[in-house]
Amino acid sequence: MFEQPTGLSLRDDQTLVIQWSDGCRRLYQVADLRRQCPCATCNSERSRASDEIALPEGQRQVTIQEMTPVGNYAYQIGFSDGHATGIYPLELLRNLGEEEP
Repeated sequence: MFEQPTGLSLRDDQTLVIQWSDGCRRLYQVADLRRQCPCATCNSERSRASDEIALPEGQRQVTIQEMTPVGNYAYQIGFSDGHATGIYPLELLRNLGEEEP
């Protein structure tokens, strides 16, 4: 089974911290999570444009409004720009972000 989150916290409005069951702590920039949204709409937009979703003008400082577990395999993240359809599988979350030194 894949590693599981054991703790979620916001370091500040722009940085999510996830503690994983193997002791690894990873840092995630909220804007990067939004740009990497795995929903069908964002995947379609990425395939038409570049590899990243451009945040709407004035939303450069997008924040996380809510983060809800989906079963034991993912989190649904609601952002301050109103986007909340992305379901982020744990495996994807584990591969995003940077390991905290």
